[in-house]
Amino acid sequence: MSPEAEQHQTEKAGKAALSHVGQSNQAQSQKGSTQRAVHHYLENLNGHEATTTDLYDLVIAETEKGMIIEVLDWCGGNQSRAAALLGITRTTLRNKIRKLGI
Repeated sequence: MSPEAEQHQTEKAGKAALSHVGQSNQAQSQKGSTQRAVHHYLENLNGHEATTTDLYDLVIAETEKGMIIEVLDWCGGNQSRAAALLGITRTTLRNKIRKLGI
């Protein structure tokens, strides 16, 4: 392999590794954000009983809503493309949009 080809392969591998690290950092950031929000909610109870019995559903709905809004924005509002990116059917996406009030 020529030196130029080796350099190209090295650069390509480096970019792929950086892309993976970026995706990993993004996932960690989202995980941290959700974790901080739940911690904040629990901390603000100040010893009082929780007013909700469905914290799990609340967190999932808010996370899902934000994700769907971002994906729809990324896809320029195209629900078919957004559904494909999310790995769900367009009908499921439309139902989630209706249910979450998007």
